[in-house]
Amino acid sequence: MEAAEKRRGWVRNAAIVFFVLLLLLTFFSNTILNWSLPEVSVCGVAGGTIAAKVMGMAVVEETDAGASAHFTVSTEMAERFSRGDKASLMGVKLPKNAAAILRGKELKAGDISRTELVFDIQNVNIGAAVYITLGARGTQYPAVVPNSAIRQDVSGLFVLTLEETQTPLGNRYVAQRVNVTLLDRDDANAAVSGGIKEGDTVIINSSKPLEPGLQVKLA
Repeated sequence: MEAAEKRRGWVRNAAIVFFVLLLLLTFFSNTILNWSLPEVSVCGVAGGTIAAKVMGMAVVEETDAGASAHFTVSTEMAERFSRGDKASLMGVKLPKNAAAILRGKELKAGDISRTELVFDIQNVNIGAAVYITLGARGTQYPAVVPNSAIRQDVSGLFVLTLEETQTPLGNRYVAQRVNVTLLDRDDANAAVSGGIKEGDTVIINSSKPLEPGLQVKLA
């Protein structure tokens, strides 16, 4: 009877030691894994406005069509503007009635990725240096993300969303690929459509290269 009791005590103690060791191994393995995980920064997807704006320095010149000024932007950006769009002018001692109106757009010879914006200039002296700002009216979109969230590979454009799962050892975060279509963008943000909606969380940068399905940790 006493021997049987000892055996039961030994089994009980062994079981306790086993579970303690199992918990310790699980804790340390998760801790080590957490140290090695890529650290990511995220932001929420929300509706917003995309407004294009270009700025450039130019010198007012005399042409057959009158006083004009011009500077070069990307062709993609130039497509957002139309003949007759009004720009703002800054310069030294410009009169209050100084004005700049987009006259036309000309592709740069030998480089179709660049377009020259040509402006009619009013009430400014020939030879004056001016700073021209041309801004398009903003458009509202249901899903806007920072430009840094947009990624691209041979399959096209995509974002990485943050998928959260609750586990007994805490929340687990996994990067998931979502293909998107680019609708519009400005210097800071991009409007997208596809499998993404307001309220989703997207990854905007990471301490290490990321692949879909990879576990990550929050910065």
